[in-house]
Amino acid sequence: DREHRGRTFGHDNEIRPQKKCHNSSGRFPKRRGATFLSLRRKPEMRMSIIEVLPNNSLSTEIKEFFTKEKGAEVVNIRVEEIAELWDKTDVFILIGSLGIAVRLFSPLLKDKMSDPGIMVVDSKGNFCIALCGGHQKRINVLARSLSHFIGAQAVITTASDGRGLFSPEEVATRIGGKLEGDRKTLRKIMEHMVQGKEVDFFFDPPFCPPAFPGYR
Repeated sequence: DREHRGRTFGHDNEIRPQKKCHNSSGRFPKRRGATFLSLRRKPEMRMSIIEVLPNNSLSTEIKEFFTKEKGAEVVNIRVEEIAELWDKTDVFILIGSLGIAVRLFSPLLKDKMSDPGIMVVDSKGNFCIALCGGHQKRINVLARSLSHFIGAQAVITTASDGRGLFSPEEVATRIGGKLEGDRKTLRKIMEHMVQGKEVDFFFDPPFCPPAFPGYR
């Protein structure tokens, strides 16, 4: 474990509950550029698995993990069905090479806030690569979880995760909330954190979230 401002976090961004509940004066600050969290019920995740080269055992293992462990709705689809199911799927998992994934999905990508998340698992099950939606669709977290389950190596390339920090999207997901703010503000928050600066986190009692790395 590493120490962060006197708070302890695990190697895999595990959060340990803070002993004391720190809060603001009881109201969120009315300041420009603020990003707010609202608590919303998280819907069931819809996932689609595409096999470039058939590997029934790996596909079954992945499907079993996300169905039983994450409560997701998981289906196997053909490459030809990707475009048709693009707006109806939360996460696509392609079993095959990264190059093939780039060629298949790049023509469909429009906006990172609304596009599905994309994960790539090589045909041998050695690597779980978070390709798109690392923060917005929690692909970074899902890639880590799946890699532990199948004995693979998670490949995460986002700047915040490389520094052991949580993006605002990750914080929102972990407390069962949803972000209400524009992407320009989110980008500024991430730039602030990557530079080694902490971000103020205000909340109303009795809500008492745990301590998150990168926030104070």
